[in-house]
Amino acid sequence: MSRRSRSAKPAIAPTPALAAQSSYGLPGGWGAGNGHQGADSSRLRSYVYFPELDTRREISSYTRTELLRKARFLYANHGIAKRVVNGLSRMIAGTGLTPQATTKDTAWNARAEKFFHNATSSQFVFDVGGRYNFDKSQQALLRFRFRDGDAAAILTESQSGAARFAFYEGHNIGSDSFGSSAPAGPDWRDGVRTDAQNRARAYRFTGDGGTHTDVPAENTIFMADYERAGQSRGLTVLSHAVNHLLDSAEITSYIKTGVKLANQYGYWIETAPGVTKAATAGARVGGSGNKETITTPAGPITLDRIYGAGAVPDLQPGQSLKFNASSHPHPNNLSLIEFLIRDIAWGVGLSPEVLWNIAALGGANTRFVLADAQGWIEEQQAELVRLYNSRVWVYTIAKGIKSGLLPRPSDPEWWVHAWIPPPRLTVDFGRDGKLHLEQLKLGVITYTRLLGWQGQDFAEHTDKWLDEIAYVKKGLADRKLTWDDVQRWRNINAQPTTGEDSSSSADDGFAADPNQVSAQLAELAKNPVKAAAALAHLRAMPEAA
Repeated sequence: MSRRSRSAKPAIAPTPALAAQSSYGLPGGWGAGNGHQGADSSRLRSYVYFPELDTRREISSYTRTELLRKARFLYANHGIAKRVVNGLSRMIAGTGLTPQATTKDTAWNARAEKFFHNATSSQFVFDVGGRYNFDKSQQALLRFRFRDGDAAAILTESQSGAARFAFYEGHNIGSDSFGSSAPAGPDWRDGVRTDAQNRARAYRFTGDGGTHTDVPAENTIFMADYERAGQSRGLTVLSHAVNHLLDSAEITSYIKTGVKLANQYGYWIETAPGVTKAATAGARVGGSGNKETITTPAGPITLDRIYGAGAVPDLQPGQSLKFNASSHPHPNNLSLIEFLIRDIAWGVGLSPEVLWNIAALGGANTRFVLADAQGWIEEQQAELVRLYNSRVWVYTIAKGIKSGLLPRPSDPEWWVHAWIPPPRLTVDFGRDGKLHLEQLKLGVITYTRLLGWQGQDFAEHTDKWLDEIAYVKKGLADRKLTWDDVQRWRNINAQPTTGEDSSSSADDGFAADPNQVSAQLAELAKNPVKAAAALAHLRAMPEAA
């Protein structure tokens, strides 16, 4: 007898004696969960198969290979899968997080930031493969991680000692399923060598022809989402959604096939009962069409040649034309696809509206959804900084100091720095901006935080702002002008230049004829800009003696 058949129990409630008996030694069924019904088996539910609870052995090479293969297929052929992978990467990295040196040596900070920009802005200098610069690599590594489950960047250097990086996707990380010919010892599992504490000590990267290279963990930036302490590798972000995505793709294909079949035959001719004369099919598709001839200078032509396939056929007595009113796709089919996509989005960690359809939300709901998404994005940005960005900064600056291209700062903690993320998500910049300005006036937030939300560096922004003020002041002094001259010129330009009365005085802008004063005052009441300019002009006039 199979294990499942032994655990099957009657649908009726057991007697107390049976319940007491089944709680000891029987595999599943009534009472085996000691009161926790989730541990009991039932004929009303499918058997739950999850054979391995040791996280280190939970994912076999076969499982990882199959999930990766299906994720690659879905990414290449299914729009929602590509939206999940590319959309999440773009929300987190955007055009790239920007580093900001924060040592106590302010002069060195500016020099270090410039050095880092020069060392990482070119894809041919930064990337061994010549594909990504630092800004683009952030989004690229996130794409690899979300699609494959993990990704890696190996720390290397150029001949001159400058920092360089080599990037690898999930399938390049050594695994028995990808043809690595080297034997793996007991401390190797799925391309990762671990110690007794399950700490990664080395990673195996495969090449063509079964070749491989083992790289120490300290020289590898390994990006993965470790959901559990025993994991040494990550899983594709689509691992929970593979079946849903395949099902939605197949259902969509079936719906499309039904629509095509239903619309392939637009109409048919129906003969009433008792009429035995053969019907004539209409137009070109399905029959001979209307063969009535019309004489033209070029010769006789048939009527269906003129009207084409849309010509209505001649109907015999007792015949009627029936049109195919297709009901495809059925609303229930679309609702099912909508449900599948919502479940996929929630498994990723975001609201479905962010990844799928935000048009149905109202203003308040949209703000809530985007606030929830912003929290997830900031969490992922912190992970990106911890796993990748900070190591790139420290490694690049360290190589610059070692090679002599960048001097040491006076602050011994040369590695301290911060990161400026891309602008935050918002649907109402005017409303949010006004709120932030009020918070700034009250001291609730700082300029650094406010400008950081917009993806700007406070120090760089302030320096440019002061430079602009100094430039304006110098320009005024060189031209022997004052700020009052600028304000007066602005007031003049604010006045409308069309439709003005030619009899107006050049001195005050008002008509010399007192009879026109009332009309001008009424015109000022309709034009706030002109009224403000007039008041400014009156204030600037000397007081009457």
